[in-house]
Amino acid sequence: MPHILGVYFSPTFKVLSLSLAILALTSACSKSDDRTKVKQLVEGLVEDANQQNVKGIVSKLSEDFKGQQQIDKPSAKRIIAGQLLRPGWKKVFLSDLEIEKKDTEFLAKAEVTMARGNAVQTLKDIVPTNADLFEFDLRISKNESGEFLIKSAKYRRKRWPSK
Repeated sequence: MPHILGVYFSPTFKVLSLSLAILALTSACSKSDDRTKVKQLVEGLVEDANQQNVKGIVSKLSEDFKGQQQIDKPSAKRIIAGQLLRPGWKKVFLSDLEIEKKDTEFLAKAEVTMARGNAVQTLKDIVPTNADLFEFDLRISKNESGEFLIKSAKYRRKRWPSK
């Protein structure tokens, strides 16, 4: 009879315990995978913005998307195009990202710097008068096919941190 620390465990109990452990691990991995996919979605938005890929950004919005002041997806597309396709140099930096799971959705809080004017390569090179600092609150959920999409987005302009 197999014993663990002097206690006898039936083969059924061992199989059940192992099954529960595997289930717990795969569940944790699934949550972690979802969080990674949400992070990749937000990072993809920044990459699309830097490539002036309006279509790429809009493809990440759900059909029932609601933005600032309840704008819909077509209105969001016009605003995004207006911002990204203006003449001149632009670069978007993601400086902070917090992701929280709430019920069936994820809430992402992204701090984004949008620079314009003279070309810069790093966030440290930006002169505050040539950039705006924003905080975006994104509500993200999975659609029927398992793809993560943005259901809503709100933003606010932030003040530059004083040194």
